[in-house]
Amino acid sequence: MPSAINKVVLIIGATSGIGEGLTRRIHAQGKKVIAAGRREDRLRLLEKELPGLCTVCLDISDIGNLPTVLSTILQDHPDLDTVIVSAGIQSYFSIKEGHLSSPSKIQSEFDINLTGPTVLSHLLIPHFLQREDDNNPSTICFIGSGLAFVPLPLMPIYCASKAGLHSLCVSLRAELDGTHVNIVEICPPYVETELDKSFRDEMIARLGGPEKAPKPMSVSQFLDNAMEGLLVGRSEIGVGFGQAAFDTWRKAFSPFLERFHVNG
Repeated sequence: MPSAINKVVLIIGATSGIGEGLTRRIHAQGKKVIAAGRREDRLRLLEKELPGLCTVCLDISDIGNLPTVLSTILQDHPDLDTVIVSAGIQSYFSIKEGHLSSPSKIQSEFDINLTGPTVLSHLLIPHFLQREDDNNPSTICFIGSGLAFVPLPLMPIYCASKAGLHSLCVSLRAELDGTHVNIVEICPPYVETELDKSFRDEMIARLGGPEKAPKPMSVSQFLDNAMEGLLVGRSEIGVGFGQAAFDTWRKAFSPFLERFHVNG
């Protein structure tokens, strides 16, 4: 497929980490970028730094309000043709110690990482199908995780929700095969972001100390690889361990994927 980055790009989760990095990189290419996130103060800072950037407050976990917010975005930006979903949360707790989490926290993590992106797809895809044409494809891109394929203890909800997001991408891509709506999944390795900031020291200690714990990839290095994949139009973009995860999964299940016409 052609470049996954089209003319007008909505980035959800644009106020930190990978989402902020993609916002800056894509804006630098001269694209019209709409930065969306929950933290209005950070959106205002991005507006000051990036001339012409559009911003909108959006909480992807507020499922009931998503139709209204998205409808407003589409009214304001009817030429929207690319959506990147980078919002995510990662909790670190032992399921054996129930007091360390709660039903509401578990629900919130699933809503941000999986339910919100699923509902967003349900709302966006019919709109993109109606506006599709050969010269102007549409893209929905999700930021997944290598932990979708190799789940770890002490972050069970994150791993499960990212596994669900991977399955969502595969299913939607297969269903939309032959249309001009492209589903892209980016699978990062461990990247140096705020995602694990609150428990990083504890995790390193549990893994045996700094010498044994995995070293995160810099956001800049990750973005170099991810942007390359987006610009050449790959539908599965793995970086580092993320690419190994994609390759191993496809090799293991290729006969079944081919039988059910599940393409990359």
